[in-house]
Amino acid sequence: MKRVKYILFFLSIITFMSCEDWFDVKPDNQVSSDDLYSTGTGYRMQLNGIYMGLSETSLYGENLSWGFMDILGQYYTEVCLTEDQKDINNFLYRGNAVKSIAQDIWSRMYHVIADCNDLIDHVSKESAATFEFGEIEKAKIHGEALAMRAFVHFDLLRLFAPAKDDGNRYIPYVTDINSTINMPLTVNQTLERIVNDLKEAQPLLVQWDSSYRIEDDQPVMRIQKVLDGNRFTLFWNEYETKAVSFFEKRPGYRMHYAAARAILARVYSYMGLQKEAYDEAYAVCNLKDPEQWWSTPFEFNYEWDIEGSSEYGNKKLLGDVIMALYNEKNADNFKPYLSTTPLYYRNLNGLFSGDALGSDVRYLYLTMNYRDGGRVSVKNRQGTTDVEAIPVIRKAELYYIMGEYLASHGDVEGACDLLRELKERRNDITLWPNINSASEFMNFMLIDARREFMGEGQSFFMYKRLNRSLWDGASSIDLTGRSYLPIPDSENVLL
Repeated sequence: MKRVKYILFFLSIITFMSCEDWFDVKPDNQVSSDDLYSTGTGYRMQLNGIYMGLSETSLYGENLSWGFMDILGQYYTEVCLTEDQKDINNFLYRGNAVKSIAQDIWSRMYHVIADCNDLIDHVSKESAATFEFGEIEKAKIHGEALAMRAFVHFDLLRLFAPAKDDGNRYIPYVTDINSTINMPLTVNQTLERIVNDLKEAQPLLVQWDSSYRIEDDQPVMRIQKVLDGNRFTLFWNEYETKAVSFFEKRPGYRMHYAAARAILARVYSYMGLQKEAYDEAYAVCNLKDPEQWWSTPFEFNYEWDIEGSSEYGNKKLLGDVIMALYNEKNADNFKPYLSTTPLYYRNLNGLFSGDALGSDVRYLYLTMNYRDGGRVSVKNRQGTTDVEAIPVIRKAELYYIMGEYLASHGDVEGACDLLRELKERRNDITLWPNINSASEFMNFMLIDARREFMGEGQSFFMYKRLNRSLWDGASSIDLTGRSYLPIPDSENVLL
């Protein structure tokens, strides 16, 4: 008897959010597994479901970016928080509010992983003839699903396990679509599998990114559209009124070769493998289209890109974002937190001390005064350019990774050069302190990283990885015993 799997999960996502401007293929009805994978369009449809599932508010559309994770990261003034948000802010992990969110994150992330596994299982057996672009498209789909499986498992590990292996088992690493029992693994075992998936994905992804397409009668390497500043734009042929192929529409919203290496740099950094992390970060920051050797990949925005009204300024700083997710309802989802229950930032005068208050674009243009109650984020405000984008990883983080390695290996000046370049592009004119040691560099770098990660959910994880008390701009908050969530009571990872 044929096994029929109804793709209910991402069908429900599609009723939740429309992405017609992002994707061309989407299901209209329940689709059986056999029907879904009978054409290349079906494979693309399943791949879309993975990204769309991750972009909803319960995951990166809110909780794993500016919501739950930034509340844990101690970004917001407690008096402005709801009672449930105060529980998050105070690390009350056993309370009903946090337990409910944790359960939702857990179950939805494993649903996405199940979709990745279903796709991997089918595409690995499929004939290349099924796909419009043949073998390179098959490899592209396979590579994206593998890398996204690793990405999701990694964030589950960062959320539900300690940073260092203590011999205990925390989360299952699920790879089998038919598995009924998934045994949790230790931190090191999980990290090993994450690294393996990311490494396996890279040669698959590079087949597509290093291939050529014809544009205006000229061959153009596909990686060019990933590296340049238009990767979050819907491309149109200049001389024809038709869009380019499916995978080239807004390629920054997909897992590509550079993104997989950037995520691997983040994983290696989390593992304490500084040299390996540096090598991956350096490779991404120095990727070149051989036909455009003069260009700078993932170039930091200039101040003039960011300043101006919220209708025109690039408040997401997309210039150096390597990969983002997409939710066209971001502004609607954030609106209550500007009106009914404003999320006021705390201690910004401490975080942006001295000259930074009058110069740093991350203060001047990415936050604004609101109702005389303090400053709020404008990144997800209605009218903000590219408000749909949800940054996943950016070059600034890779600079921190490289700087940390250089400073810890005696090249403090080289580390400072990287940070100086970033701060200059953020227009921070603060007088540089005298930095002579790795510890002094790290203290200075962490202040900048906290500014950089506002609204992106990464700050908490950085302090956790470094085993440091979290600084909120005025005081330090001890994370001992608070650095990871308890495994949900009903730990069911099956669809």
